[in-house]
Amino acid sequence: MLEPIQSAIKNYLESADLADLLYGVVTSISPLKIKINQKLELPSQALLLTSSVIKKEIELKHVHKYEDSTKESSTVKNTQEALKEKIIITEGLKINNKVMLLKVNNGQKYIVLDKLQEGE
Repeated sequence: MLEPIQSAIKNYLESADLADLLYGVVTSISPLKIKINQKLELPSQALLLTSSVIKKEIELKHVHKYEDSTKESSTVKNTQEALKEKIIITEGLKINNKVMLLKVNNGQKYIVLDKLQEGE
């Protein structure tokens, strides 16, 4: 009695195809498209991005105030502006990046987990 139930559950789980790890190549940025194989190119609507593949940058541009004083006078001055360019935390996706994806929800959505780099 238990064996047919276990077999039915196993067959269902195999056919449901709940999750798979896949690899693809970014073919377009705007709109985002990732090619999985010769026949399948995923549109942006099917992609969910993790924070490791989204471009992040911060601006740290700043000046400091200091007091320039002598015996006779005191003047508050500013230093030159420092760190004028934005600091890139993560680059985000670019064309031809190889990516690792997780297929979920029977292939209705794909989570872009990370970019892959060639071994040296």
